[in-house]
Amino acid sequence: MPEGDQLPKFIPLLANGSPDKSLPSYLKARVFLDFRTPATETISREELLRHIFNKPRFVRPPQGSSPVFSNSVTTRANVQPNDPVGYCKRCGAIPGKPSTCTGGYSHHDFVQNSGPLYCIRCGAVPGVPSSCTGGYTHHSFNNSIGREYCNRCGAITGEATKCTGGYTHHDFVPWTGPVFCRRCSALSGTPTQCTGGYTHHDFVKG
Repeated sequence: MPEGDQLPKFIPLLANGSPDKSLPSYLKARVFLDFRTPATETISREELLRHIFNKPRFVRPPQGSSPVFSNSVTTRANVQPNDPVGYCKRCGAIPGKPSTCTGGYSHHDFVQNSGPLYCIRCGAVPGVPSSCTGGYTHHSFNNSIGREYCNRCGAITGEATKCTGGYTHHDFVPWTGPVFCRRCSALSGTPTQCTGGYTHHDFVKG
């Protein structure tokens, strides 16, 4: 055996009988090499030698390079960015590294962060440069008063989305607990179009 290579402590070999009766209880959950017939013996002998000399039949491909991740994650779970000292009121970028404003201008317009914020048009929160999807290229950030959802399509604040309730921009209202559309019974939380004869939902408290 090549020096430095490690093998499993046991390699079960089955020469005759059935696995249920011939293998001890502590080996029944293991893979075994079948030496019961000439056909299986040929295959199993090669597998045994591959184990011994550490030459697997199938080799795992090398792992690809890691993608570049942003240091600021904008998700629905991260809707209260209290940490940044400022943010661009057009695209939501926070200071830290050079970036181009995506809010219709080549330059940012940074203002001091005043607490939990979200764009009243598309629901995005500051942290990553983004274009507003609510009918404008730039965001319109507003202070959050808790958890909000769009009264037309059910989207909640946290990432830039387009309203599916017949408008390009959302109509956010305070979250009052579990709410559902009384027309189609959809729950708020994911942008959806009402299937109850209207393009927009009519949410009520659950």
